[in-house]
Amino acid sequence: MERAFFAHITITFCHFCFALPRIPWYTIDRVIVMNWYIGIDIGTTNIKAAAYCPDCSNLPNMLHESEPTPKTYPAGTGAYEYDADALFNTCVRVLARLTARLEHPHVRAIAVSSMAESGVLLGREGCPLSTSIAWFDPRTLPQAEALSALLGREHIYEITGQLCSNKFGLTKLLWYRQNLPALFADAHHWLSINDYILYRLSGELVCDYSIASRTMAFDIHTLRWSDEILAAAQLPRSMFPQAVPGATKVGMLRPELAAALGLREPPAVVTGGHDHACAAVGAGTIVPGSVLDSMGTSEVAVFPTDKAITSPTLYAAQANIYPHCSDTLYRILTSIQACGASINWFLDTLGREIGNEAAAAGIDAYTRLQETAETCGECPELQYYPFLRGSQKYPDAGGVFLGFRDCHTAAHFSKALLDGLCCEFSYQTGLLTSALGQEIRSITAVGGPTRSSYLMQRKASISGIELRCPDCQESAAFGAALLGSVGCDDQTFSQIRQIASGLPARVWHPCTNEQIETAKRTYCARRDMIERCFHYR
Repeated sequence: MERAFFAHITITFCHFCFALPRIPWYTIDRVIVMNWYIGIDIGTTNIKAAAYCPDCSNLPNMLHESEPTPKTYPAGTGAYEYDADALFNTCVRVLARLTARLEHPHVRAIAVSSMAESGVLLGREGCPLSTSIAWFDPRTLPQAEALSALLGREHIYEITGQLCSNKFGLTKLLWYRQNLPALFADAHHWLSINDYILYRLSGELVCDYSIASRTMAFDIHTLRWSDEILAAAQLPRSMFPQAVPGATKVGMLRPELAAALGLREPPAVVTGGHDHACAAVGAGTIVPGSVLDSMGTSEVAVFPTDKAITSPTLYAAQANIYPHCSDTLYRILTSIQACGASINWFLDTLGREIGNEAAAAGIDAYTRLQETAETCGECPELQYYPFLRGSQKYPDAGGVFLGFRDCHTAAHFSKALLDGLCCEFSYQTGLLTSALGQEIRSITAVGGPTRSSYLMQRKASISGIELRCPDCQESAAFGAALLGSVGCDDQTFSQIRQIASGLPARVWHPCTNEQIETAKRTYCARRDMIERCFHYR
């Protein structure tokens, strides 16, 4: 028996030894400890977190968690606000659920992506003094108009690359000063939501270039806070945090937070960036010639470029230009203020019955919406103009259904809604490509609305451009996680682009007909007239 036992041991050992040359030694080590990179994305609708592990070839290499973004709507004011502490606490809960799912966790970095224009005033001790005004809140229109009169829209654009608008952080800061002077007098710092989360995680006051530029107080040519704009606004430079590139390691996670998340040692805290910039990283569209369609509450088309261009042509095309998630790359951006917001509004109001039918059938409301739209034929005479939260040129514009008659049903309105989003995207990108003198051969789309195959096919057909949707549920959080690996010097921008662009993807090809072309022409012919109507009201 002893002889048989030792023979068995010998054979097993030999098998192991023969297998060793085929197994890289690092693999054995990584079975014990695997490197994870976490990205957290604070969105208008949801707070999401994604954990990415390049070492987990035999395991799911990305996990994610989410929770609705806490927000308030003060009664009778038309205002939209966030509570900074509630946002941070939600982030911690989402992170805790995510880290609890990690196998053999060794979290190397946590990087932050977020909506860009909302911010919070901090007192001397670093505590929030105010709620955070949502980026789409209309109350700061007077402050935007005052800045425009003081400096000129074109001059603001030349410095910041931003079309003067009430959504930017500077207008909110001025609103606090004008309407809550006692509170403003106690303020020592102004942090965007992204900066505030970084501060709560690491204790450091920093801001990445892509977020800083969305204040409308940042010089995109010098990559510094604009002395001219701050002087005109009568604001001290000391109120604003240090501006650094994306993928910058700013510190380490506070030990008490690391312990609360079940981490053996604090990971690095790394700057991510504006959510649309991080989504571009997560989709691999971070080289000139690639285009990202980031679809969320709003919709943004992102054109990467290696130059900070603020030309009159781009100004006329209503394009914003600002830094990407590095100090060598910029992005040209055009946007629809209400994409997912239009869909959610419709499902909550005119299309409420569609949402009820979806709930009763146990299916997604987006799925039921597209099924409803598919039940009717083409109706080019009924158009939806998605200015629900203003337009680039006229922030006080409103959404419009035009051309409806008593023969139109909920299905027709559903179709018009989705087609209107596609037509506006085609219109906006058409302006931008004409200004840049280039063609788009393919677009990579990410975000919640990409769940609708009907919407994606209509967008490809109306725009006449191939549409690609990567198999990644949380592109902005994933992009932030990838930037975390760059911030730790574990990967390069070239490597993370290859990782992201190598994700499996669904592809839709244009399939047009005369009725689609008619709808597109009708939309464009009426659009400028509709937009101008709000200027004269």
